[in-house]
Amino acid sequence: MFVVGRQRVGKTVFLNVLAQYAREHGADFEIWDADISNASNNLSALHPEAKSPPSRDPDQAKAWLERQINHLMEDRVDAMVDVGGGETALTRVIAELPLADSLEEQGIRVVVVHMVGPDAADLDYLDSFEDGGLFAAPATLVVQNAGLLMTGGIDEAFASIYDHRTVGRVRTRGGIVVQMPRLICMNEVTKRRLGFVEAYEGKKGADGTAVAFLDRVRVRNWWTKEVPGALFAEVPTAWFPGFPETAAATE
Repeated sequence: MFVVGRQRVGKTVFLNVLAQYAREHGADFEIWDADISNASNNLSALHPEAKSPPSRDPDQAKAWLERQINHLMEDRVDAMVDVGGGETALTRVIAELPLADSLEEQGIRVVVVHMVGPDAADLDYLDSFEDGGLFAAPATLVVQNAGLLMTGGIDEAFASIYDHRTVGRVRTRGGIVVQMPRLICMNEVTKRRLGFVEAYEGKKGADGTAVAFLDRVRVRNWWTKEVPGALFAEVPTAWFPGFPETAAATE
């Protein structure tokens, strides 16, 4: 699973949510943090077991990602990848190689997640990846991040995104559009480096404090009701990295 999009659209937040949700439901996978543009709020800070390039140099990051993909191919592991924004190691690889098609030919399911806000320019990655099939996988997920909205209705804010011609083309071939629900106190959880279950159970974070009681109630409702209903209800379990085949078949 490759999660892509412009900077500051919530890719790392989504991956953190997905990683926790998938692990809680029995998935086994690796986390690759290839985001060399984010030195602080990156996936490695939230998941210390995440693998990352030895250097922030773009050439070394690209070489590292290629080694990881070879490892995936040889050892048949599952992985979710945060590639960052801007020019990334992934964009440099797919400029040279038909990566998605080549992996699919070898029996590797490629899931491409496009993270977007309500700004039409957030679809730039989707447009470029879909154009000429540059990186257009059969399993494509467009995630509308409602957490980027300060006020107003979610459906109205994302209407132009949902109705966009490229998003329509993705849906026509079996892609899925979902929304990541807004959590007002998200920063109160992430700044403490807490898991969402830890947060609503009242565990103290890295700063020695717990999330306030009412925010714990908000996190519990968001994690147990809103996230499963909005994010995962329509997505096949088989798209999630590392889910046991029996669970995927049941779903």
